[in-house]
Amino acid sequence: MAIHAIRRKFHFVTSKSSTMKVLAVCVSHTCPCRVFAHKMDDSDRLEIRSITLQHTCSVDARGDFHKQATTTVIGSLMKTRYAGVGRGPWPNERRHILCQEFSLNVSYWKAWRAREIVMDNAMGSAIGSFALVQPYIKLLLQTNPNSKVALETKLDSNGVDRFKYLFLSLHASIQGYAYMRKVIIIDGMHLRGIYGGCLIAASTQDANFQVFPLAFAIVNSENDDAWTWFLQKLTDIMPDEADMVYPMASYAACMVHLKRNIIAIFKSETLGALVSSAARVYRLADFNKFFAEINAMNRKCADYLTSIGFEHWTRSHFVGEHFNVITSNIAESLNNVLTMARDYPVISILETIRTTLVTWFAIRREAAQQEENILPPPSYSSTVPNLRLAYKTLIMPVPDVGNLTPSPGDVGGGKLAPPFVQRPPGRPRKSRIFSKGEFKRTSRKRCTRCHTLGH
Repeated sequence: MAIHAIRRKFHFVTSKSSTMKVLAVCVSHTCPCRVFAHKMDDSDRLEIRSITLQHTCSVDARGDFHKQATTTVIGSLMKTRYAGVGRGPWPNERRHILCQEFSLNVSYWKAWRAREIVMDNAMGSAIGSFALVQPYIKLLLQTNPNSKVALETKLDSNGVDRFKYLFLSLHASIQGYAYMRKVIIIDGMHLRGIYGGCLIAASTQDANFQVFPLAFAIVNSENDDAWTWFLQKLTDIMPDEADMVYPMASYAACMVHLKRNIIAIFKSETLGALVSSAARVYRLADFNKFFAEINAMNRKCADYLTSIGFEHWTRSHFVGEHFNVITSNIAESLNNVLTMARDYPVISILETIRTTLVTWFAIRREAAQQEENILPPPSYSSTVPNLRLAYKTLIMPVPDVGNLTPSPGDVGGGKLAPPFVQRPPGRPRKSRIFSKGEFKRTSRKRCTRCHTLGH
């Protein structure tokens, strides 16, 4: 009724309402417009018994139709724009659409709350999606056997099972890892849903320098326990010694982040450039030359870099095969692809990851099959065959995702609760907090007459 009133631009009030019947009349006492509905015997729906849609009220009386625009009503008006997996319009975009199409002026906060409601309707509620995790896992393992999935829960003080960690690695990624460069980049990004959490990803690089996702985890918080649990589960894909988490592996920091930290701490762009040059050279003689310049310019910076350990940030001292990977750009690129999924419920996040991998594998599989021997023999023998083998395994769809139903045999009796969080006041933050030395890039305008920047 409220949607009809907004579309026809009139205002109504509910004069009588009970569990069995409802009477809505026009706000003007002289207007005959009225709708009477009664509850059906065999359904929860209402049946309209009588209706008069003719309006004789004044324009002033009908001008308060915007009062019908509650967050639920706005969500119903805009639900078609959120169909499928997608973020839909943002609150400011939604305000503009409502003003243009329905002559409604709503606040930013009301538009935000309406977006949350319609996202729940389109993709499932955030709280209900946790109870569907185990049914989703069962279907995923049926269509993609030999995938690695782990779910960990925690009992709260009231004896309620709450979500804690979830690990996922598809069989296609596990099989393809054998043909990748053995350099793993791990990173995490915070989720922006009601219950927060963090999405952790491990990825590597294929023979064509493309991002190859290996494993994902959704954890309740980014901390040492969560990272340790994730790396322990990662050993099921890439085995190592059982006593520790990858004690035989060599670790290195991202060169870009290290350079930003140097600039932020020691306030010198020149020092940051020298550190970057020292990290990228291959020969010890070249490294010693650059490090001597760093030491002469700032002794504290040299001590800081020494305390990190040269083997953790330089090519020349790194133990093992470093290949061309000296930054975490692989992980940053993957995070950028999954940016929109950060707003989704858990099941929608998992489906977004799966559908993204399906698309990547299909495109790269076809490209590798069509690739001719246009490279020199040494390069071809190590590139194209590896690409074909890496993307050989198919990723199958998960059927009936929209009809998932928990069962009593699932964790928590089919009522797995979300992690306990206390939502902070105010509008949720959408923009990322920049790390040390990082800044927002802004494009400066160029004059069309003199072709100089700044005006």
